[in-house]
Amino acid sequence: PRGRKGRSPSRTAKGKLRRSYRVFSNVIQSLQHLSQTLRQLEQTREEWIAGVSHDLKTPLSSIKGYAHMLEAAQYSWSEEEVREFSGIILEKAGYMEALIDDLSLTYRLKNNALPLDLRETDMAEFLRDAVRRFKENPRFAEAEVEFHFPEEPLVCLLDARWMSRAVENFLVNAFIHNPPGTKMEVRLAEGALEFRDNGRGMDRETASRLFERYYRGSSTAEAAEGSGLGMAVARQIVLAHGGEITVESEIGKGTAVVVKLPGLGRALYK
Repeated sequence: PRGRKGRSPSRTAKGKLRRSYRVFSNVIQSLQHLSQTLRQLEQTREEWIAGVSHDLKTPLSSIKGYAHMLEAAQYSWSEEEVREFSGIILEKAGYMEALIDDLSLTYRLKNNALPLDLRETDMAEFLRDAVRRFKENPRFAEAEVEFHFPEEPLVCLLDARWMSRAVENFLVNAFIHNPPGTKMEVRLAEGALEFRDNGRGMDRETASRLFERYYRGSSTAEAAEGSGLGMAVARQIVLAHGGEITVESEIGKGTAVVVKLPGLGRALYK
């Protein structure tokens, strides 16, 4: 609380704690730290909400614009033009749908409300299939992904549907935030998966906050793209499987995301 002159009664005019309050110094410091953390969280949340609002309004503007064009009585569009406009509308609507799905998924994961269908899975086959689906997106059709798998099969109990989502998010994040020609190495070993690219890398702050739900990095050329949820969703999926996830990165030397999964080991069958 502040006094009449706007000063805290616990401090002197020079800002030092008065003797009678020094016994509470640890409590006061903890409250100050908590207040600062809450202010930072609120600022980050507001920035994230502004970003998500922008990400929704941009495709919505396109949808409305092309819908008005199709509706306009003074124009007679050709069949080819109608198909083109409809394709753009579908693309923008799909992006909005994916964004809303991510918002829903991240809260379900945070609240442990996502049931997992755990099944013994051949990890090499699983990773090849996940990368194949990723490259079905025309934008990433030319993405270069190199596999490094052991000769003996490795299996793990996991929900292939949701873990595929995590793998796709690792790949998308790597290729949209790096220049054309970036290469990705996917390594499978007993106990761990590694996704390593040779891109531009990240500074220490961006790397340390990569998996935060509201953080959108500022060190990459396309930092404003996306909702800022992809890597947070991927981390939560890994945690839901009882795993761990870490990131190693250095400016100019690329980035590696390492996923450790319990029970990832040699197959019991031949």
